Amino acid sequence: MKSRPVSLVALWLLLSTSPVETFVSQCLAAEQPAVKNLLTNGGLEEELDPTTSLPAGWEVTQKPENSYKVEVVDGGRTGKKCLRISGAGDRVHVKLKHLPMRPEQRSVISGWIKCTGGTGTVSLMHLYVDANGNPMNSTTIGAVTAAKPDWTQTAMIEHPEFTRPGANADFIIRCHGKIDVLVDDLEVFTLTATPNDLTHVAGDFESHYNSALPPVYKVAASPGGTVEISLNDQRPANGQYCLHMKADAEWATTTLYPVDYDPGKVYTLTGKVRVTKGRASIRIDYYNDKSRTKLLASRTIDATNSKDWQTMTVDTHENPPGDATQITATAVCFGDADAFFDQLVLTAK
Repeated sequence: MKSRPVSLVALWLLLSTSPVETFVSQCLAAEQPAVKNLLTNGGLEEELDPTTSLPAGWEVTQKPENSYKVEVVDGGRTGKKCLRISGAGDRVHVKLKHLPMRPEQRSVISGWIKCTGGTGTVSLMHLYVDANGNPMNSTTIGAVTAAKPDWTQTAMIEHPEFTRPGANADFIIRCHGKIDVLVDDLEVFTLTATPNDLTHVAGDFESHYNSALPPVYKVAASPGGTVEISLNDQRPANGQYCLHMKADAEWATTTLYPVDYDPGKVYTLTGKVRVTKGRASIRIDYYNDKSRTKLLASRTIDATNSKDWQTMTVDTHENPPGDATQITATAVCFGDADAFFDQLVLTAK
């Protein structure tokens, strides 16, 4: 089994030039219903399986055997109960649920963790398995340790691009080493997704660690300007969260991780945007160096000031910069702005 943790990313300043604006049509995006928690007892408050004294269907495996104690105890972040995992060994896995993986959806595992002792680590994990349940590989957002004594929320979206075809997903609480940890308010839910999204669903902003946003590559503002980004759970277009940008600058940007650019293809960026103050838009940026400090050009759409979600679409240039090797999906604000972004999707054909 091979784990592929996702590291937190520093937010770097981007040296930019003024964007070249082109008009592309906009349409109103419908409000999305609240996501459904597919775990029937993720808050640990309901009746437990009398055989295991855990929520029905949860499975515990550990190495060596009997190295850890997994139990529901009084206390927790919310309600009156939470899960406690304590002990010392190589590892313990608590399997919460199994779901098939489909091209048109992505699953998310989310929960709150509080380490009260030990030197080990705990994380939430997608364990990808074959049709017979054999482990293939895994992804996780990062581990929590006793160095973070307060409740810490982590959430991780499924990444089929990191595993082989035919995989399905197990949702796991994973602990290593000596640990004493509390876990509460666990959720598993699914999102609609666009197959072959080159951002790997980073533009849904559902993967996060202690309010940080690993999918964000960098943020920037024009000289003398300011910009702040955060997660926001008020009226997301999809899922539980969207990106919130507050800026006071001629322009300010939030950029997702770059993807390799093939000049023989046409790339399309779509995204949902709503604004409570100022103006906001989306754009495709072109680069040609590995450090990505030199912005060659941008392709954008007329900014909106709508308080309702707007779906925006922009394509790459018919005559792009000849030396471009990478492009990025970028959210942009103008002036004294307060804006929200969700479902940024980059595709190629």
